Amino acid sequence: MPQGQVDAAALHDFQAKVWTERRGTTVGLKGKESGCSRANAEIAEQSAAKVVVRIVETVPKESRPCTMDIRYPDLVVHLVEPLANRTVVLTQEGRQTS
Repeated sequence: MPQGQVDAAALHDFQAKVWTERRGTTVGLKGKESGCSRANAEIAEQSAAKVVVRIVETVPKESRPCTMDIRYPDLVVHLVEPLANRTVVLTQEGRQTS
């Protein structure tokens, strides 16, 4: 992905690698998960100027023993139109499962 097309300023604890697939209609990126948490990605916004991708790390609500490993899984989101010259803006959110 060309420089300047990714805004990762909102990521506070890791740097995401971003790429495109399928002629720009799929954006791939590295997430971050550890122990009991799981990562996924979702589209928060698509406009003519930008695509906002939210990286979500979900942790269990109930405390339980977890390993201390950190993983960086590949995540993908599918766009309505090819990315072209739009900027990918990455955001991050933590959630709890019930």
